[in-house]
Amino acid sequence: MKKLLFIVLACGLLIPLSGFTADLKIGYVDVLKVFNDYTKTKEYDKVLDEQRSVKEEGLEKKKEEIKAIQDKIELLKDEEKQAKQEEITKAATEYRKME
Repeated sequence: MKKLLFIVLACGLLIPLSGFTADLKIGYVDVLKVFNDYTKTKEYDKVLDEQRSVKEEGLEKKKEEIKAIQDKIELLKDEEKQAKQEEITKAATEYRKME
């Protein structure tokens, strides 16, 4: 009796579902394409590129500054070398933070 009731309920549920699937259409969205074609994404990419170039310029200047101090340190006396060495250490720390 339980089996018969189960079969009747299962058929009663499955028969109406088969009628709805005839008109069912499935689609997909390429989220990456939509994201990349979105105008605000392009604007933000430009802003990020500008910020990146400014940061790289700052890093390059800091690197040149450190190199210039290192080149001059050879010509200085011991006391001045110590002061310049501290300056180099400070500049290198700033460079690492910026990087």
